[in-house]
Amino acid sequence: MTMQVGMVGNNGVLLASDMLWQNTDSNQYSDSRDTNFATKIERDYKRGIAIACARNMELASRIAKDLLCEMGEDDWNESERAVTIANRALEGAREHRRNFQCTIISTKQQRKIVKLYAIQGSLHKTQWQSCYPTVFAGDATNTAKFWSERYYSSWSESLRPIDELIPLAAHLIFSAGKVGPSIIGELEIFLCDSSGLRHLSEESIRELKSSVSELDKQFGEQIFGHRATLIWDKKDDRVA
Repeated sequence: MTMQVGMVGNNGVLLASDMLWQNTDSNQYSDSRDTNFATKIERDYKRGIAIACARNMELASRIAKDLLCEMGEDDWNESERAVTIANRALEGAREHRRNFQCTIISTKQQRKIVKLYAIQGSLHKTQWQSCYPTVFAGDATNTAKFWSERYYSSWSESLRPIDELIPLAAHLIFSAGKVGPSIIGELEIFLCDSSGLRHLSEESIRELKSSVSELDKQFGEQIFGHRATLIWDKKDDRVA
């Protein structure tokens, strides 16, 4: 499982993902699992494209790499070529592993994010969806999505610069890790704007993690430390 969010700003797009991988070895007797941290985002700095991979990571990563290798400069504006490439990989996947999500940002499309995906068991094949201003991938039921829905959703009055969206994206991903600590962890962030594709440094990620942790602590202390003047209703004698 993973947690990813894409956000459209007024000067570019942002893509954030956790980095926790779960590796499972199965045999007829038992399943064993080990974890490690690694990127879940394929990227092409020269062309300014980043693709976050979720759900069946092997399939999603293969599709992302095929897209970066085979898509022409003008193909990213239309769905047909991307869907064809993804369906080819989908058909070769095992039946119970045909479930993937690829979230795509690029310097040439700085007003939208594209989500390429297939749902397990669906009669439909790969779907292409243009998303604005936010999109999620991975753990669709994680309640950390609240932060984006509350502060940067389709109800927002205006778009913000992508640099201002970084703390919100970081807070969302780290909060998702608190909700699902065994399946979501760490953080990476990519930005696409007029200067190209940029990757947030490890030093900046550490600072974000520290500030998010402190903000989270302060928020909890304020919620549980608040003491309001409470006025209790008198017992209603009419109630038996």
